Order: sequence, then structure tokens, then C-alpha cells
Amino acid sequence: MYIGHFEVDTLTIIGLIITTAYLGSKFVQRFGIPQVVGFILVGVLLGSSFLNIVPLSLVHELGFISEIALGLIGFDMGSHLHFGELRRLGRSIIFILIGEAFGALILVTGGVYLLTGSLYTALV
Repeated sequence: MYIGHFEVDTLTIIGLIITTAYLGSKFVQRFGIPQVVGFILVGVLLGSSFLNIVPLSLVHELGFISEIALGLIGFDMGSHLHFGELRRLGRSIIFILIGEAFGALILVTGGVYLLTGSLYTALV
């Protein structure tokens, strides 16, 4: 694989991704912003839409890494979940979850419709 005029192997790019993601997460954390925002910013920066250091073909090749990362994030979130706290909140948590889900659905659908003008695209 080539980046510019340089030949780079996949392991080097994976190392670059891990290093810059770590540094990006620590950078945004200094401003009180969640680490995941740093990960996203690094992904946009290194991805095909900006610097193209990580080409789209490699992103598809390394899809299993995304699945592992999402699994670890889910595990971490589950390990911080306390059922005693959920029981204390009672039914209100159900209404909050439903409200957030439908609120996100409405906002995202509306935003995509405003940007594209296509209701089909907005609903998909």
C-alpha cells in the first residue's frame, strides 16, 4: 500500500491509528470532552475524507477491529451499570430512554431531509 510516494504496510498503519487515537483522546479529555470525540476526530483526520492516510479499502479490511472495539466499549459500559440505581429510578428511566430514542430519530431524520431533500434517504 502506498501513501503518497511511500510504501507502508498494514501493521504500520494500525500502529499509527492506535497511537494517534490515544493521543487524540487524551487531548480532548483535557478540555472535559469525552474520549470518544477524540477517537472520532482522529478517524475523520486519518480517513479517506481528509488526509486519506487510512484508505477506504483498508477500513473495510480491518472491519473486525471495529467490531472488537465496539464489544469492548459495550462491556465497559455494562460493567459500570448498577441495577440498584436503575431500580431506584423506576419507570422514569423507561420514559427517558423512549424519549431519547424518538428524539434522536426525529432530529436525525429531519436533519438528513433538510440536507438532502430526499425523504427516502432521511428514513433509510
